This record gives sequence, structure tokens and C-alpha cells, in this order.
Amino acid sequence: MSHALRATWQQRADSTLTVAGYELSGGVHGAVTATAERVHARLSAHQQEVAHRLLLNLVRVGEGRADTRNRCARDELVDLTAAGVADAEAGDVTAVLEAFTGARLLTTDADHVEISHEALLSAWPRLREWIEGDRARLRLQQRFSEAARVWHEEGQDASLLLRGARLATVCEWLEDRAGVRPVLRPLEQDFLRACRLFEEAERSTEQRRNRRLRQLVAGLAVLLVIALASGVIAVRKSRETEQRTTQSRTQEQAALAGLLSSEAGRLARIRPEVSALLAVTAYRRRHNAQSLGALLSTQAQGFEGRLFDPRHRGMLWSAALSGDSRVLVSSGDSERAVFWDVRRRTPIHVIDGLREKLYAVAVSPDGARVAGIGDGGTLWVWDTWSGRELERAAVVPPGSPSLGGLEFSRDGRTVAVAGAGVQLHFVDGLRKAGSLVSSAPVKGLARHPDGTTVAGAGGDGKVRIWQRTTDGPTEAVRELDTGAAHLHDVDFSNDGALLAAAGDDGVVRLWHTSDWSPAGVLAGHHGEVWRLAFRPDGQVLATAGEDQQVVLWDVRARRRLTLLRGHGTSVHSVAFGRDGLLASGGSDQSIALWDTTGWIGNGCPVDGEKPDAAAYAPGGPILGAGHAVVFRTEDRCRTLSMPTGPVHGLAHDGRLIAVGGDAGAFRVWDLRNSTANPYDLDPAFGAEGYRYQYAAAAAPGGGRLAVGGYSNQVRAWSMGSGPPRSLGTWQATGTVWALAFDPRHPTLAIGADHVVETVPLAEPGADPRRFASFSATVTALAYDSRGRLLAVGTDEGTVELWETAPRLRLVTLTTYQGPVRALHFAPDGRRVSVVGEYGAARSWTLDALQAQRHACRASLAPDSQEWQRLLPDVNRAKVLGGQPDRACRRIP
Repeated sequence: MSHALRATWQQRADSTLTVAGYELSGGVHGAVTATAERVHARLSAHQQEVAHRLLLNLVRVGEGRADTRNRCARDELVDLTAAGVADAEAGDVTAVLEAFTGARLLTTDADHVEISHEALLSAWPRLREWIEGDRARLRLQQRFSEAARVWHEEGQDASLLLRGARLATVCEWLEDRAGVRPVLRPLEQDFLRACRLFEEAERSTEQRRNRRLRQLVAGLAVLLVIALASGVIAVRKSRETEQRTTQSRTQEQAALAGLLSSEAGRLARIRPEVSALLAVTAYRRRHNAQSLGALLSTQAQGFEGRLFDPRHRGMLWSAALSGDSRVLVSSGDSERAVFWDVRRRTPIHVIDGLREKLYAVAVSPDGARVAGIGDGGTLWVWDTWSGRELERAAVVPPGSPSLGGLEFSRDGRTVAVAGAGVQLHFVDGLRKAGSLVSSAPVKGLARHPDGTTVAGAGGDGKVRIWQRTTDGPTEAVRELDTGAAHLHDVDFSNDGALLAAAGDDGVVRLWHTSDWSPAGVLAGHHGEVWRLAFRPDGQVLATAGEDQQVVLWDVRARRRLTLLRGHGTSVHSVAFGRDGLLASGGSDQSIALWDTTGWIGNGCPVDGEKPDAAAYAPGGPILGAGHAVVFRTEDRCRTLSMPTGPVHGLAHDGRLIAVGGDAGAFRVWDLRNSTANPYDLDPAFGAEGYRYQYAAAAAPGGGRLAVGGYSNQVRAWSMGSGPPRSLGTWQATGTVWALAFDPRHPTLAIGADHVVETVPLAEPGADPRRFASFSATVTALAYDSRGRLLAVGTDEGTVELWETAPRLRLVTLTTYQGPVRALHFAPDGRRVSVVGEYGAARSWTLDALQAQRHACRASLAPDSQEWQRLLPDVNRAKVLGGQPDRACRRIP
């Protein structure tokens, strides 16, 4: 504000500050930018390099949230900056520091320095460019610094040292950064030295173990000679040898299980079927927290399996799934079609010798017939179960575009083919049933459930709508301009209420079919969207893109549900079965199968693509965005207003909704009484000191509420029949991002930055007790119904499950749902629901046997050549033993 006032004074009229002068100054952001650029321009080239390093040392880059200021000790800042710039001395740094401090861009006291206001981070383009150009390094250095801090605070616990791939990444960063060597603080140097010494000690231990084994073998040879004289001694030594061999074998199995678990995590979003195979094999060899985490994490995307046949050569451009999800047909650049038994994951028939590449295939509604259109204009019809050719006809003149649209009518009597326009043919005999004329090639088509309306995706970016009568029209009765250069596909929802279209601009557009008015835009792909499909229940839309991903959209909310990654190449086709099974095909010559029923959205729109806060509810998550809270009740969306500030924290206990806002604001609604006014539990005084209330908690049954946030302070109340009664306040060790009440004990869990703490509710003002430290910010907490388990979610998308007494980490789940917004245990404690960054909930089983069964269904072993490419450091024979399904044979 001081910058804005100063700039406004310079634009004053006589001695009066005016609005016009404020606008000429550019406002707060304009004043900050101008001042920063002016100071920077006055510096020499060497000082500008020092300023670059100095300011980056004062920035903390956000992970899933905005960048913030980083308060630094003055002496440490001077030393770090001088060490990080060639030929720089402390005096150079001090001069630059005084220049920015004199311009009020930096604030200093006797011992510390910080950026005066976070507006500088967003207002000054040059600083934004520096941050973006060095974001990866800054994030890695922050994580390394945080790991060192946690290690130091935990008494230099060896279990917190970096090792393996994480240590290798840090060493590579330190040793090879295009000549710029990072500068480490003394604590970080100690931490790095301890990591390297620990890893070297492990290697030495392994070498000593191998040396002992060799010595043991030599000793056994001697013992055999001695055994001739002393049988008793030989028997005793033989037993000792057997025990040591067993111990060595156990250690080898543990090491292999750890390697397989790590590789399963690495391949989870590239080759999920291989990840599932490695995870179930690791858990079979060693039951520990790491292998259990890898096994349970195979649920993350709902991946059900992969269909691959080496006879498919080139890209797969089309996949069609029967309504009962029993049969799938795929086609691509090769002159063949493959009919699949989906349940067995094996081909039923391979149709060869077509002499044309099949652009598209379709399965009739009853699943009895398959149609295919070739690039030469030939239309085929086959019997699904026998593979016998039933019909064949040339339906498109040579040289005409035949671009991939093919669809049966609802009654299965006719089939529509996209090309220069749309041609309709009776399935029996392939007699022509009509022709729909288009002024541009039609690349994709869809048939409305009413049987009379056809939509075509035009190569000119327009959707054409035909409505057939008994005479049959020859021209489109309506054109919908999308603004895209080319469209690739269209589809109607199952109830016919919505039409979706997508093309080369990566955007999906929706229309209401009642009046053809726009119904929304879904943006999230980077590049072409090749195919799209509505799930039969109409609540989910799937899109396949050039950006190697399948996106699931909540149709009612017009919001993304999740991203599915498993192809590693562009995805060209998607198709749904009635049970929610989704098939996607791509350039990797394979079909991936996904269960899409596991994501639960509330179907209610919010401001922006992602909500700001979330709380679990059985009918779909409760979401907060802007000044509103939205949730679904009795099959309709309901909105609650938070006028005192944007929603930051949310809690729900079945009857109460509690919301944290700005300046300590905390509002509570009782859902049992829709006419009653909400409770406002705002601070009695000093509200500005509380700032943002990021966390809220409601105890089951509505007995207690708590809120906390930026001020590090936690407040709690008892909710009885009368007015809320304060239970006290507690001071956490950092910004409070998550809270949870223990249902069986008077205890409150607090997620404060990277730490979970607990406080006894019977002791107001007591110091929080540290429960555990984490490598990422804690964003969600939940107890099970017995208070035996505590789930901890982080902004890196992981969920750790802890046993509360004795305190023990049981497993870590990798959710791939982005920062965790909310967590909830099922009443029996055997499942946990995770609400991710897009506001969708996914339920995870914690039953290892159930997870094994799922992983076995989804797993597929690659051939030797592909194994070597994916897993060069893993012995295939040792893992599979010549039997790719060995790990799954004994699972009931």
C-alpha cells in the first residue's frame, strides 16, 4: 500500500491525492512493479545477478497452492547468496539488500529479511519469470531442506535419511546443474553427509555378509572332514548353516520385495498391468508396509486390465464394447479386426485378409453382430460369436472420405456410416436406407435415442443436425458452430437430453437438445480430443486425447472427475458398457479397461475447475468454492452462502456443516432445521490476527466443533442443546491445514504444516504433543470409528494409515488424485474414502486379499523384450519363474 500511496502522491493534483492519480500510478500492482523494475535497472550487471539469487532465496514455491514469502535469517541469507554467485562477496549482497530494502520491497529487522508483501510475487513479471525458470530446482531444494529439518527435529532418526532413488536424485542435482552448484546450509550438509554414510554403511554390510557366506562355505568343507571324527559336531554345525541360509534367503526375499514395490509405483501410470503384477508378487514374497502399500495402490485409477494382441500392428483407431461388456471389437492401421472375450482377456476371433484398413467398428445393441467400415468404402457385418461374415457391400464410392463414424440404430436394424455425409443402410442385405447430405466431410456421428435425429462431427468445425422424416431430408436442418477448426466426434447422452462434440482444440462442448442451446464447455485436454462417449447412466462423459490421457467428466457438475493414465501414447477411442466398464484404445496397440463406477461426485457446479475445500458425505462430497458451499440432498443441489469471506475449511458430521473463512470467520449450519439461522463463531476480538481458517472438524454426532488456520491457533466448542460452549484454544507449531476428533477419546488431531499433533480436549491451552512428521504438508485427517486408526492425507496425494496405540505407520497409499481434500472411514474400518483435488471421492479397500484378487485380474506379464525395456534391473526369471501367473495361483 505504501508503494501505491507514494506513486499516487507523485501523480497528485497540487497537494491533493486523487483517484485519477491512483489510476495513473497503476494501483498497488503497478506501483510495486514500477518500483521493482526501477531498483533493478539501477543495479550493475553483477548486482543484478546477485539480486536474482537473493530474491529466489526469499521465495517458497507452492505445491498445489500459490507461491509465498520465505523469511530468512539475515546473515544466512547473505552467506547463501554470496556463495551462489560467482565472484560475489558479502558486501555485494548487502548493497543489493539495502537497495531493495530502501525501496520498501524487502523488510528487515535486526536478524531477519523477508519480501515486504506477497503482491511482489505476482505483480513483478521479472520475478515471476525467475521463479518459473527455476521452479523445479527450488521445489527440490525445499523438499531436501524440509527432509533435513525433520531428520534434525526427530533426533537424527536413521529411518528418515534419504536413500536409493531419492538420494540419487539429490546427488545428481548437486553434481550436474549446468555448472551452477547449489549452496547447502550446515544442517543440510550434515544431513547429506549422514545419508551418504548410511548408504555406504549398508553397502559395506552387504559386502561383509557376502564375505561371511563365502567363508562359511569354506568352513563347511573343513567341517565335513572333522565330521568323520565327530558326528555330533557335524550335526550341530549343519543346523547352524541351515538357519543362516534361511536367514539369508529371507533377506534376499525382502530386498526383492522392496525393489518390486518401488518399480510398481514407477510404472503405475505408464503400464498399470505390469505395476499390478509387480505389486502382487512383492506382497506374496514379503508382507510389510511397503509391499502392502504398493498392492493397495493398484486400486488408484480403477484399472481392470489390458487387451493386447501382437497381430494388431500400428495405432488402434476404434474400439466398440457390447452393452453387457462381454465382447469388445478393436481395429486400427492393420487390415484386421480382433473380437475379444473381455472377461477372459483373450481373443475370440481375428478377422484377417480384409485388404482394407478398418477405420471404425461397432457392436449391435444386442451384441449379436459387428459392423466395420474400411478405408476403401467397404462395409462388413459379422456374427459376433462365430466370426462368420454375414454381409459385405461397397457403400462409399472410391475416393470419397470414409473417416471413422459408424453406429447401429437402437433397434439394430440399420447402421449409419460417416463420410462425405452420412449414409444409412439396413443391416440385412446392406440395402441403402437413406442419405444425409453435408457440405463438409463428417468424421464422427451419433444417433439420438428418438431414432430420427442424427448428429455429425464436421471436418469444418461444425456440428450438423439432421432430423429424418418419412421422406428423409437431404440437407442438415441445423448447424452448430464450435469455433474449432476440425471436429472428430459427437455423442448423445442416453436420455437424449445432451449432445457433446470435440475436436482439434481440446475442448468438449455441450448442447441441450431441447432447443440446441449451449449447455457448457469442458476444457482440460492439451491437444486433439479424438473420441468421446457418455456412460449409459448419463452422469459421466469420457474423452480420449492426443495428450495420452482419458478424462472422466462429471456431466451434471460440468467438472473433471479424474484423469486416467495407462497408455503412454495418444488415445484414440473410448467406449462404455452398461455396467460402467470403459475401454480405451491408443497408439500403443492395446486396449485398457477401466471401472469408472468408483468415483463419486456430487453433480453440483462450483466456481472454477477445482473446489477450494471439501468434506465427505455419503451422497457425494460437500464442496466449497468462492463464497458458497454446495452439496446434494434429496437429489437436488443446495447452496449455503459464506458472505464473510471465501470458503477455506469444511467439516460435516451428518447434521452440521461447519465452514472456515477469512479473518477467523467460522459459520455452522444445522441441516435438521432449514429455516434456522447459522451460528457465527467468529473471534470476539482481534479477528484480523486469525487470517484464513483452512481447517474445520466436526465430531460424529455433532457434539464438538473445531477450527484452525493461518494463525496457528485452534479453537474448539461443545455443541449442546444451548448455545455453543468454548472448550478452549491451543497453539499449533505451524499453519493448521487439517483437524479431526477422536471418536472414542477426548482428543483432537491437528495437521500443522508437515506435522500431526494431538491435544487433550480436557486441557485447554496445553502444548500439543507431536504424533508424527511427514515429508509433505498434511491436508486431511480422519479417525476410524474406534479411534484405532488415523488416516493422514497430504498435498502430494498420499494417504498414510497409522495405528494410534502403539503409534505405528501401517501403510502408505498413492492415490493419484492430487492434494487430498478430505478423508472418511467406513463404519467397519475396512474401507477409506479419499476426496481429491477435483472434489470427487473414491473408496479404497484396506483388505489385502481383496486387493490381491483385483491386482491379479488386472495384471499382465510383458514378453522378455518388453520386460528388459521396462525393468532392466529386475531378473524376469526370478520374479516369474517361467510362470507369469505364479503369484496369483494360490489366491482364493
